[in-house]
Amino acid sequence: MADERPEEALKLVEEVLSQAKQEGDLGRICEAQMNYVIIGTHRQERYEETFAMATELLESARTLCRDSSNPAYVEVEHLALDLFATSCGMTGRFDESKRAFAELIASCTRVFGRDHEKTRDFFRKRAILLRKMVGTAGDLVSRYDRAEGTRYLDAFLIESKARDLLDAEDPDIQINYKVMVVAATVLAIIGRKQESLAMISLCLKSARERKDLDSEPAQRSMRIYARVSYDLHGFTKERKEVLGELLAIRTRLYGPDAPQTQATATYVVAQSLAS
Repeated sequence: MADERPEEALKLVEEVLSQAKQEGDLGRICEAQMNYVIIGTHRQERYEETFAMATELLESARTLCRDSSNPAYVEVEHLALDLFATSCGMTGRFDESKRAFAELIASCTRVFGRDHEKTRDFFRKRAILLRKMVGTAGDLVSRYDRAEGTRYLDAFLIESKARDLLDAEDPDIQINYKVMVVAATVLAIIGRKQESLAMISLCLKSARERKDLDSEPAQRSMRIYARVSYDLHGFTKERKEVLGELLAIRTRLYGPDAPQTQATATYVVAQSLAS
Protein backbone atom coordinates (compact mmCIF):
# COMPACT_ATOMS: atom_id res chain seq x y z
CA MET A 1 0.00 0.00 0.00
CA ALA A 2 2.92 2.33 0.68
CA ASP A 3 3.86 2.03 -3.00
CA GLU A 4 0.39 2.34 -4.49
CA ARG A 5 -1.53 4.46 -1.95
CA PRO A 6 1.00 6.09 0.41
CA GLU A 7 -1.53 8.53 1.91
CA GLU A 8 -3.76 5.65 3.05
CA ALA A 9 -0.71 3.74 4.26
CA LEU A 10 0.29 6.67 6.46
CA LYS A 11 -3.19 6.82 7.97
CA LEU A 12 -3.00 3.11 8.82
CA VAL A 13 0.42 3.60 10.40
CA GLU A 14 -0.95 6.47 12.48
CA GLU A 15 -3.79 4.21 13.69
CA VAL A 16 -1.31 1.48 14.66
CA LEU A 17 0.89 4.03 16.40
CA SER A 18 -2.04 5.45 18.36
CA GLN A 19 -3.12 1.96 19.47
CA ALA A 20 0.45 0.98 20.40
CA LYS A 21 0.80 4.11 22.53
CA GLN A 22 -2.45 3.34 24.33
CA GLU A 23 -1.20 -0.18 25.05
CA GLY A 24 2.29 1.03 25.97
CA ASP A 25 3.87 -1.43 23.53
CA LEU A 26 7.23 0.22 22.95
CA GLY A 27 8.32 -2.29 20.31
CA ARG A 28 5.25 -1.64 18.18
CA ILE A 29 5.59 2.10 18.78
CA CYS A 30 9.11 2.02 17.32
CA GLU A 31 8.01 -0.09 14.39
CA ALA A 32 5.12 2.25 13.56
CA GLN A 33 7.29 5.34 13.89
CA MET A 34 9.90 3.83 11.57
CA ASN A 35 7.26 3.03 8.96
CA TYR A 36 5.86 6.55 9.22
CA VAL A 37 9.27 8.14 8.68
CA ILE A 38 10.13 5.87 5.75
CA ILE A 39 6.79 6.31 3.97
CA GLY A 40 6.55 10.02 4.76
CA THR A 41 10.05 10.70 3.49
CA HIS A 42 10.24 8.60 0.36
CA ARG A 43 6.59 8.54 -0.77
CA GLN A 44 5.09 11.80 0.47
CA GLU A 45 8.13 14.07 0.90
CA ARG A 46 6.80 15.30 4.23
CA TYR A 47 10.22 16.24 5.47
CA GLU A 48 9.33 18.43 8.46
CA GLU A 49 6.66 16.00 9.67
CA THR A 50 8.99 13.05 9.29
CA PHE A 51 11.76 14.93 11.10
CA ALA A 52 9.41 15.40 14.07
CA MET A 53 8.49 11.71 13.97
CA ALA A 54 12.15 10.69 13.59
CA THR A 55 12.93 12.70 16.73
CA GLU A 56 10.22 10.80 18.62
CA LEU A 57 11.47 7.53 17.14
CA LEU A 58 15.01 8.11 18.38
CA GLU A 59 13.75 8.74 21.89
CA SER A 60 11.55 5.61 21.77
CA ALA A 61 14.36 3.44 20.41
CA ARG A 62 16.80 4.61 23.07
CA THR A 63 14.26 3.81 25.75
CA LEU A 64 13.63 0.38 24.26
CA CYS A 65 17.32 -0.41 23.80
CA ARG A 66 18.61 1.08 27.03
CA ASP A 67 21.24 -1.14 28.67
CA SER A 68 20.52 -3.96 26.24
CA SER A 69 23.06 -5.92 24.25
CA ASN A 70 20.34 -7.80 22.34
CA PRO A 71 21.40 -7.62 18.66
CA ALA A 72 17.82 -6.99 17.58
CA TYR A 73 17.55 -3.98 19.90
CA VAL A 74 20.91 -2.66 18.75
CA GLU A 75 19.67 -2.88 15.17
CA VAL A 76 16.55 -0.91 16.12
CA GLU A 77 18.64 1.87 17.65
CA HIS A 78 20.92 2.00 14.62
CA LEU A 79 17.99 2.25 12.24
CA ALA A 80 16.43 4.99 14.38
CA LEU A 81 19.69 6.95 14.35
CA ASP A 82 19.98 6.50 10.59
CA LEU A 83 16.43 7.77 9.97
CA PHE A 84 16.96 10.69 12.34
CA ALA A 85 20.28 11.67 10.70
CA THR A 86 18.72 11.43 7.24
CA SER A 87 15.69 13.49 8.27
CA CYS A 88 17.99 16.16 9.72
CA GLY A 89 19.91 16.32 6.46
CA MET A 90 16.75 16.59 4.36
CA THR A 91 15.52 19.54 6.45
CA GLY A 92 18.84 21.40 6.47
CA ARG A 93 19.78 20.50 10.03
CA PHE A 94 23.26 19.53 8.94
CA ASP A 95 24.97 19.94 12.31
CA GLU A 96 22.51 17.59 14.02
CA SER A 97 22.75 15.14 11.14
CA LYS A 98 26.54 15.11 11.29
CA ARG A 99 26.50 14.43 15.05
CA ALA A 100 23.98 11.61 14.60
CA PHE A 101 26.07 9.95 11.87
CA ALA A 102 29.19 10.28 14.03
CA GLU A 103 27.38 8.51 16.89
CA LEU A 104 26.05 5.86 14.50
CA ILE A 105 29.47 5.18 12.99
CA ALA A 106 31.07 4.93 16.43
CA SER A 107 28.42 2.43 17.56
CA CYS A 108 28.62 0.34 14.38
CA THR A 109 32.40 0.29 14.58
CA ARG A 110 32.18 -0.95 18.15
CA VAL A 111 29.56 -3.61 17.37
CA PHE A 112 30.55 -4.79 13.88
CA GLY A 113 34.01 -3.37 13.17
CA ARG A 114 35.11 -0.52 10.92
CA ASP A 115 35.28 -2.58 7.73
CA HIS A 116 31.84 -4.15 8.08
CA GLU A 117 29.43 -3.27 5.28
CA LYS A 118 26.96 -1.69 7.72
CA THR A 119 29.64 0.63 9.07
CA ARG A 120 30.90 1.49 5.59
CA ASP A 121 27.37 2.31 4.47
CA PHE A 122 27.03 4.92 7.20
CA PHE A 123 30.42 6.37 6.26
CA ARG A 124 29.06 6.77 2.73
CA LYS A 125 25.92 8.50 3.97
CA ARG A 126 27.98 10.89 6.07
CA ALA A 127 30.17 11.66 3.06
CA ILE A 128 27.04 12.55 1.08
CA LEU A 129 25.92 14.81 3.91
CA LEU A 130 29.28 16.59 4.02
CA ARG A 131 29.16 17.17 0.28
CA LYS A 132 25.72 18.74 0.72
CA MET A 133 27.11 20.99 3.45
CA VAL A 134 29.80 22.31 1.11
CA GLY A 135 27.23 22.83 -1.65
CA THR A 136 24.91 24.65 0.74
CA ALA A 137 27.79 26.86 1.88
CA GLY A 138 28.48 27.82 -1.74
CA ASP A 139 24.79 28.54 -2.42
CA LEU A 140 24.47 30.74 0.68
CA VAL A 141 27.63 32.70 -0.09
CA SER A 142 26.51 33.26 -3.68
CA ARG A 143 23.27 34.71 -2.25
CA TYR A 144 25.35 37.03 -0.03
CA ASP A 145 24.50 35.21 3.19
CA ARG A 146 28.15 34.88 4.09
CA ALA A 147 27.68 34.36 7.82
CA GLU A 148 25.44 31.31 7.39
CA GLY A 149 27.52 30.02 4.48
CA THR A 150 30.66 30.28 6.57
CA ARG A 151 28.98 28.36 9.38
CA TYR A 152 28.24 25.42 7.10
CA LEU A 153 31.71 25.55 5.59
CA ASP A 154 33.40 25.60 9.00
CA ALA A 155 31.35 22.60 10.09
CA PHE A 156 32.71 20.75 7.06
CA LEU A 157 36.28 21.93 7.62
CA ILE A 158 36.24 20.75 11.23
CA GLU A 159 35.23 17.32 9.98
CA SER A 160 37.85 17.35 7.22
CA LYS A 161 40.61 18.08 9.74
CA ALA A 162 39.48 15.24 11.94
CA ARG A 163 39.86 12.60 9.21
CA ASP A 164 41.99 12.01 6.16
CA LEU A 165 39.62 13.22 3.46
CA LEU A 166 42.07 13.38 0.58
CA ASP A 167 43.62 10.51 -1.35
CA ALA A 168 41.45 7.89 0.31
CA GLU A 169 41.40 4.43 -1.16
CA ASP A 170 37.62 4.30 -0.90
CA PRO A 171 36.07 7.43 -2.44
CA ASP A 172 32.61 6.41 -1.24
CA ILE A 173 33.72 6.67 2.38
CA GLN A 174 36.03 9.67 2.24
CA ILE A 175 35.46 13.09 0.73
CA ASN A 176 37.47 13.30 -2.48
CA TYR A 177 39.35 16.28 -3.78
CA LYS A 178 36.49 17.37 -6.05
CA VAL A 179 34.50 18.43 -3.00
CA MET A 180 37.56 20.13 -1.53
CA VAL A 181 37.83 22.24 -4.70
CA VAL A 182 34.35 23.62 -4.00
CA ALA A 183 35.32 24.29 -0.38
CA ALA A 184 38.49 26.10 -1.51
CA THR A 185 36.41 28.23 -3.88
CA VAL A 186 34.07 29.29 -1.08
CA LEU A 187 37.04 30.09 1.18
CA ALA A 188 38.45 32.37 -1.51
CA ILE A 189 35.11 34.14 -1.96
CA ILE A 190 34.73 34.89 1.75
CA GLY A 191 38.27 36.22 1.95
CA ARG A 192 40.03 33.37 3.73
CA LYS A 193 42.66 33.14 1.04
CA GLN A 194 45.48 31.52 2.99
CA GLU A 195 43.19 28.60 3.83
CA SER A 196 41.95 28.50 0.25
CA LEU A 197 45.47 28.38 -1.17
CA ALA A 198 46.53 25.62 1.24
CA MET A 199 43.50 23.53 0.35
CA ILE A 200 43.71 24.07 -3.39
CA SER A 201 47.39 23.12 -3.29
CA LEU A 202 46.38 19.80 -1.73
CA CYS A 203 43.73 19.36 -4.41
CA LEU A 204 46.29 19.88 -7.17
CA LYS A 205 48.68 17.47 -5.48
CA SER A 206 45.94 14.87 -5.30
CA ALA A 207 44.93 15.39 -8.95
CA ARG A 208 48.53 14.95 -10.09
CA GLU A 209 49.01 11.80 -8.07
CA ARG A 210 45.77 10.39 -9.45
CA LYS A 211 46.78 11.43 -12.99
CA ASP A 212 43.49 13.29 -13.20
CA LEU A 213 44.68 16.70 -14.41
CA ASP A 214 42.40 16.62 -17.46
CA SER A 215 39.25 16.66 -15.33
CA GLU A 216 37.19 19.80 -14.84
CA PRO A 217 37.82 19.89 -11.05
CA ALA A 218 41.57 19.75 -11.67
CA GLN A 219 41.39 22.57 -14.23
CA ARG A 220 39.27 24.54 -11.81
CA SER A 221 41.90 23.93 -9.14
CA MET A 222 44.51 25.49 -11.41
CA ARG A 223 42.37 28.57 -12.03
CA ILE A 224 41.71 29.04 -8.33
CA TYR A 225 45.37 28.51 -7.49
CA ALA A 226 46.42 31.15 -10.01
CA ARG A 227 43.90 33.70 -8.76
CA VAL A 228 44.43 33.21 -5.02
CA SER A 229 48.19 32.88 -5.33
CA TYR A 230 48.32 36.21 -7.16
CA ASP A 231 46.17 37.91 -4.51
CA LEU A 232 48.50 36.69 -1.77
CA HIS A 233 51.94 36.67 -3.37
CA GLY A 234 51.73 38.42 -6.73
CA PHE A 235 53.67 36.93 -9.62
CA THR A 236 55.53 33.76 -8.71
CA LYS A 237 57.30 31.05 -10.63
CA GLU A 238 54.91 28.40 -9.30
CA ARG A 239 51.88 30.39 -10.43
CA LYS A 240 53.32 30.84 -13.93
CA GLU A 241 53.99 27.10 -14.19
CA VAL A 242 50.42 26.23 -13.18
CA LEU A 243 48.99 28.63 -15.77
CA GLY A 244 51.25 27.15 -18.44
CA GLU A 245 50.15 23.67 -17.45
CA LEU A 246 46.50 24.68 -17.68
CA LEU A 247 46.99 26.18 -21.14
CA ALA A 248 48.74 23.04 -22.38
CA ILE A 249 45.92 20.83 -21.07
CA ARG A 250 43.20 22.92 -22.68
CA THR A 251 45.06 23.13 -25.98
CA ARG A 252 45.39 19.35 -26.05
CA LEU A 253 41.81 18.65 -24.96
CA TYR A 254 39.85 21.31 -26.83
CA GLY A 255 42.19 22.56 -29.56
CA PRO A 256 43.98 25.90 -29.83
CA ASP A 257 40.96 27.78 -31.18
CA ALA A 258 38.42 26.65 -28.59
CA PRO A 259 36.92 29.48 -26.46
CA GLN A 260 38.21 28.08 -23.16
CA THR A 261 41.70 27.66 -24.65
CA GLN A 262 41.71 31.17 -26.10
CA ALA A 263 40.50 32.66 -22.82
CA THR A 264 43.29 30.91 -20.94
CA ALA A 265 45.89 31.93 -23.51
CA THR A 266 44.81 35.57 -23.31
CA TYR A 267 45.00 35.46 -19.53
CA VAL A 268 48.45 33.84 -19.57
CA VAL A 269 49.79 36.43 -22.03
CA ALA A 270 48.33 39.30 -20.01
CA GLN A 271 49.87 37.99 -16.83
CA SER A 272 53.24 37.46 -18.50
CA LEU A 273 53.27 41.05 -19.79
CA ALA A 274 52.24 42.37 -16.38
CA SER A 275 55.01 40.43 -14.67
